[in-house]
This record gives sequence, structure tokens and C-alpha cells, in this order.
Amino acid sequence: MAIQVKDKRASPAGTSHVPITVYFRSLQISVSLQMGPRMFHVMLTILTIEFLAMSPTFSDDQIARPTADQSVRCRVQPYIDWLPAEAESMIIVRQPYRIPPTPDKVELTESTPSGIAFHEMYFDGMFDDHVREVLVGHTIDVWIEASSRFGFPKLADEVGQVPLTGWGLKYDGCHVVVFDDQPSLNTDELFQRLLRDLSEQNPDVPRGVRHRIEQQDTIEYTPSHLYGTRVRASGETADVTKKLDVAWSMKYWITSPRKNILLIATSRSFLAETLRKMQNPDRLAFPESLEEWEHLSGNVPIWGMRHFKERAKETDFSDLRYSTGYDATGIAFEISPDKGSGTIVILNCNPKAIEGMQSIIRDFVYAGTVFTEKDNGTLVAQIDWSEQPPKSAQRIQRLLGSWIQMYFGHWFAI
Repeated sequence: MAIQVKDKRASPAGTSHVPITVYFRSLQISVSLQMGPRMFHVMLTILTIEFLAMSPTFSDDQIARPTADQSVRCRVQPYIDWLPAEAESMIIVRQPYRIPPTPDKVELTESTPSGIAFHEMYFDGMFDDHVREVLVGHTIDVWIEASSRFGFPKLADEVGQVPLTGWGLKYDGCHVVVFDDQPSLNTDELFQRLLRDLSEQNPDVPRGVRHRIEQQDTIEYTPSHLYGTRVRASGETADVTKKLDVAWSMKYWITSPRKNILLIATSRSFLAETLRKMQNPDRLAFPESLEEWEHLSGNVPIWGMRHFKERAKETDFSDLRYSTGYDATGIAFEISPDKGSGTIVILNCNPKAIEGMQSIIRDFVYAGTVFTEKDNGTLVAQIDWSEQPPKSAQRIQRLLGSWIQMYFGHWFAI
């Protein structure tokens, strides 16, 4: 169903942020896939959520309460308008998550609520324990990820044809993390810890650096606990190992433009554009004209879209068109874990893509998926696990979440 939202963007006089309240669960799985000459190991998540209330205003001092007829999409739209125009994919998860102690104290099992596993997947990669300590006890209301340019790291010529191994595809992206208002984040302490010299623990890890980007204090930060932990290739020399560790390491640009918001970006330019668009949301990444919106209600716990860029067809391994002969223009999805259902829509497919994606979804997610093919080649996959036994239902949810993460750029390769 298409939703028409009028005057959804904030006025020039008072724009800034939207507080949103949510509930979140998640499950993480590992899956091995054989795709052509390479084997991929996928560690992904399924997200479960239910929403509370949100405000479409941007002021830190005045939080207007939504009327009953305001759509959920309208309430998160201001955040969406911040996203850089080059963003290709967007995933929105809304559900309160109170940050627990360090990951070694959080035992992730098959029955772990899906929200915990989702947030831990990100937190475990983004923050060393001494940084995480500042965030423990705070509650995340909403997490939005916008990403683009997924791919393997660029390697120097002298590295040679070493197998591409590491934690996951590199990408340009920005995570918009919205916390509840109480208590306020201690960003001074957070930034001090991001700047801490960790050379005694790992001398190869760059120290945090303070920058000023779009008038916002920003820390350029490389987590130390995952640095150099990628899988080594057979016959790797020490010199090649060092270069590959640098190539595969993830650097984050972290700032707090509002008292309850962290922006965590993987590139300086992506962050700068997000900050600029907070003040002037022009050139929308996901305008209403995109066909994907016709298949999104925006009032489910987790939803998102990927509108394929032409360049990705030849360069992005996570693009379903890459080296397959498939053609499509985008993906939209919605998941309602509490209702036991989910929908994947693949837009404007060629016949080969329709046949191939039906087979992949049936084999990888759920054999009982119901498919509908529209006249324009759009494929709708409806997945219902509400009548399944608990273990089967959990498995279907995890695999559905994994499929989405795979085709939204987050492969984990070994």
C-alpha cells in the first residue's frame, strides 16, 4: 500500500531530530553458502520489534506527540530525509534495547531475543569494551542504517592474488542511533575513551583522532579488539599480513549532533553529508517516487528497501544482479515476527531472476513460501511461520533475516 505523506519534512525554522520509542529482539546465525568459486560464511540477524510512540518534530526542547492518524513512516521520515543521496539500502529497526555489559557477559544462544543479537552484532564490531562501558545502561529507541558501495577492500598491487578474506564486505554507510532521553549520553566521556591510546594492547591500531566536521566534534576511531583477527590465507607473508589487516580493518567516524543521537559512519564524506542534510534535507536518498514505497506500509517492526544503483551491477557481490544474469530494480521488505510473517518484494525482474530468486528463497528461507508474480515482473514472496512449531518458526525467522542481510550488502566472507 502506498502512503501519501504531506508536509512530512520539518520547517526551516526548527528542525533537528525525532525521538522514537521502540521494542526490539533479534537472532544471529551462521550459514555457509557456495556461490560460484567462493564459499561465504554468513553471520546475520533477524530483527523483531514492536513500536511505541514517536515525535515528528526535531527540537531537543519541544517534543510534540503524534496524533492517532500519523503513520509510522511519517514519524521516522525526518531521519530518512537525513540520509545521503548516494545511499542504496536502508534498514529500519525500532524497539527499545537497554545496552548490557560487554559481549562476553551476554551469552547469545538460539533462543536469544533477536534484538539483542542484532545490536550485539554491531556493538561487538564498533566498540572496544572500554568504550562500550560508557553506553551500558542506556536504551536505544531506533537504529537506522543507510549504506552504499559494498565491496571488498582495495588492495595494493604488491599484495598479489591473496584470497579475499575478512569479517565482511566494506561499505560506505551511516548508522543513526537514537537513544531515549533519560539519562542523557555522556558524550565527553565517550569521546575521551574513543581517543585513548591503545598501543600497548595492539601497536598496529591507529589512535583515535579528533576532527571538526560540519561544525560537529567527531572522532575517527578504529576498534582494536577485531583488528588483525581476520582469517589468514595460506602462505601469507608478514608484510602481506600487515597490509591485509589494514585493508580489512573498519574505521568509524562518530559524532553526537543531538543529545540523544549518535551518528556512526564508515566514511568521512558519508557522515558530512548526513550532518549537512540534518539542516537542509535536499536530494533525498529514498524519494516518494521510488516504486519500493508502494510495497511498504512502514508500520511493521522491521522494514527497508534497496534501490539498485547501476554501478553496483558490475562491482557489488551482494547485488543479486552480479554475475547471475538476473535483472531487477530493487527490493522492499517488511517483517512482523510477532505475527509470524514477512514479505519480500523484488521489483521488475527478468524471467531468469524470477525463477532464480524463487528457488533461492524456497531453498534458503522456507519451502512453503507463497509467490505472486505481477505483470511487470515484480515478484512478491509471502512467508508465514505463524502455524509452525517453535523451533521451525525460529529457524525461518533467522533465515529470513539472513537472506535480507545478504542481499543488503552484509556478507561475511571466509
